[in-house]
Amino acid sequence: MSESFDVFLSYHSADRDSALYLAERLKERLIRVWIDDGQLKPGGDGYRRTIEHAVSSVQSAIIAIGPAGPGNWQDMEIDLCLQETRRREFSLIPLLLPHGQLKMIPSLLSSHFGISDLSAGFENKRAFDLLQWAITGDAVQPLILQSQAVEPPLGAESEQNLDAMAMANLKALVSKAAEAIAAMPGLVI
Repeated sequence: MSESFDVFLSYHSADRDSALYLAERLKERLIRVWIDDGQLKPGGDGYRRTIEHAVSSVQSAIIAIGPAGPGNWQDMEIDLCLQETRRREFSLIPLLLPHGQLKMIPSLLSSHFGISDLSAGFENKRAFDLLQWAITGDAVQPLILQSQAVEPPLGAESEQNLDAMAMANLKALVSKAAEAIAAMPGLVI
């Protein structure tokens, strides 16, 4: 059975370290990233076919642009991703890597798609939350807000009821985390 991915990550070889770091940060958020980590020979046998298959098997793609701008092979990957947006519901996400400049994003992307901006660095949690939302379609809700949504019960036994509700919320959160971990490909629990 082949592994499934959430997002295809296209990058210029000059930005390899930043792209690999971005992929790791997304994986920490349980986002499965398809990235060529240097194993495919550009222009080699099966390169385009492998990229076509990867793009057609995900729901979104990141076109990562760093200080050097897009690479030659990214043009082909951008074209494949644009074709996917015409064929089906597909999120195409131009992304500025650290020190990237808006003027380096191809005008076809900057004029038609929202840009994820990590040009100031990878520390911007809000930018990662928005990127995760663009990839998955699910808005990121802070955990603290989810737990505060519970109304405390009234009455003489309110402290015990509150403890029971807190325990139920904790069990639900642990259950969700366990489901997410169990769904990770290749992970044995």
